[in-house]
Amino acid sequence: MTNDSPKLHAKFYYRDGSHEFIAGSFLYRLHASMLSLHSIFFSEMFELGLEDGNGDDGVQAEKSQRLILIDESSEDFDCFLEYIYLRDDNTQEPIQFASSLLKLSTKYMADKARLHAIKLLESHPCLTPVLKLSLACKYAVTEWIRDSVFDILRLPLGSLTCEDATILGFRVYIVLMTAREKVSLHRLDMAFATPEIVHFDGHFGSSSEGLCKTSWENAWWNAFSKRLLFPDKPLFGLDARETLRRMQPTDVHAECLSLTLQSIEESGVYDIFDELLDDAVKEINGFIIL
Repeated sequence: MTNDSPKLHAKFYYRDGSHEFIAGSFLYRLHASMLSLHSIFFSEMFELGLEDGNGDDGVQAEKSQRLILIDESSEDFDCFLEYIYLRDDNTQEPIQFASSLLKLSTKYMADKARLHAIKLLESHPCLTPVLKLSLACKYAVTEWIRDSVFDILRLPLGSLTCEDATILGFRVYIVLMTAREKVSLHRLDMAFATPEIVHFDGHFGSSSEGLCKTSWENAWWNAFSKRLLFPDKPLFGLDARETLRRMQPTDVHAECLSLTLQSIEESGVYDIFDELLDDAVKEINGFIIL
């Protein structure tokens, strides 16, 4: 064996295996029955035979040597085989394992392995919104898109790094930055456009009407606008709505406050947050090739 020859894999070279594979610098001997059981791709490949000498999805068969070349790193292929041969649902796997399993289970149409990878990732403490969105886009986990975008848009201003941009990719990053800018402008519009207080019928012309109006305007700026614009954690959508609902400004009549909050709700000002979110999600979904 020369220095360039693949090394027998310590864990996944089974003497009774039916087919040999090369991934990276390692030689594997695996069972067609096991691969076919978990993967539609491998099942169809074995059914068709390897006589053609090559195939799609980075798998090639060298007829003379009966070797199947896997165009993936040995680390990724190991994770896929760990699931097939040595699966343990009770083990908390490293996030790289789950990411690699999601990658190859998607590529090789291994539905149960893919669901397992998604489950592992969803409960993993190291899954950041940025990584979640990146994986969702790469491997068509469309159910993750909206929540990931929502979480990223709620991050403190300036919190995304150059590394995050690299992970997300240029197109997705630009969509997110555009959405964040639009959300920031909407916050500014809300913060500096104090809604008129809506007085109930019996309050018009009363001696406390002016005090009620002044108290509302002060509360809007001091208890809401500053929170809306707070740079470390600016309010977004439902957060803004709930913050207003919790306000209890002094000298504002309860009925006036209720009518004013209802008027703000009906104006659709909160809906704009959801519309901006939905626009970003729709654009990002358009990048995914199913």
